[in-house]
Amino acid sequence: MESLDLAEVKGCLDSLAMELLKGRFPNVDVEPYYRLAEAYVEERMRRDKGYRRDVERGSPLKTLISLTMDKVASAYDFISGKKDEERVDRLLNDFVTMLATTLKAWGF
Repeated sequence: MESLDLAEVKGCLDSLAMELLKGRFPNVDVEPYYRLAEAYVEERMRRDKGYRRDVERGSPLKTLISLTMDKVASAYDFISGKKDEERVDRLLNDFVTMLATTLKAWGF
């Protein structure tokens, strides 16, 4: 892949995240929860300098991936109504698998 359109990548990551959440919660409209998680992560980026510094380490692609993973984890918490680290870890592992397949298709 010669150049990376970050807006296109963000859209693809969000699409993968929504697909994963829909698979986990087939009877729930997950989009509002994902949008809530997106707002939560954006607000955290704005207010928490340490979080922003941690997330922005590395390339813009790595930053987008980290932010998307945080959105997926937050959306899971919002949908389920509880924090379950073990289930979130499994969900994120599934996301990484989906992402790896997509990155390979992009030539990474």
